Amino acid sequence: MFIIYGTPGCGFCIQAKRVLEQKEMDYDYVDLSDTTPGEQAKLMEIAGKPFRTVPQIFHRGFDSDPTNLSYVGGFTELKAYIDENS
Repeated sequence: MFIIYGTPGCGFCIQAKRVLEQKEMDYDYVDLSDTTPGEQAKLMEIAGKPFRTVPQIFHRGFDSDPTNLSYVGGFTELKAYIDENS
């Protein structure tokens, strides 16, 4: 399952959702403005860098642990990730 953190009207966020839908891959979309500063800090810690653009995309492992997130990147990295893992 992928988690897309984005903002309304973001073209790359829309494209990321469209790519995942076309590949029939599960995802959740979260408006980044609906997250707390603490949640954003934790996500940036996982990513290893501050967020300057959206989307910021993560992949959740198959286990039920919601903290088991790996950082994918933005839209371009998502496409590469899907190509490598399909």
